[in-house]
Amino acid sequence: MIPAVCDAACLALSNATVIDGTGAAPAAGRTVVVEQGRITAIFRAGSRELPASAQVIDLTGKFLLPGFIDSHVHVATDPSGSDRNAAALLRLALLGGVRAALRPSLRTL
Repeated sequence: MIPAVCDAACLALSNATVIDGTGAAPAAGRTVVVEQGRITAIFRAGSRELPASAQVIDLTGKFLLPGFIDSHVHVATDPSGSDRNAAALLRLALLGGVRAALRPSLRTL
């Protein structure tokens, strides 16, 4: 399992199938380079040299997807006022891949 926060200055996630969220077909055998928390390169595995300082993690058989945004959040809307488990619900969402949520008072159409 890859930690949600990595202390390494440079991380190379190799041999992954990348799903970029644009509707394009999944791209197998890709390397994703992350430097100081930002994606700096995505390329076919083995087609370029990796930074010398990179911590390499082999993701053969695994998938990389963008973080998800939950646009339909009901965390603290229990009319009885028993929303004591809101923090646990948010943690479960985070562990499930949700990386952002709309502001609760935001009105959408």
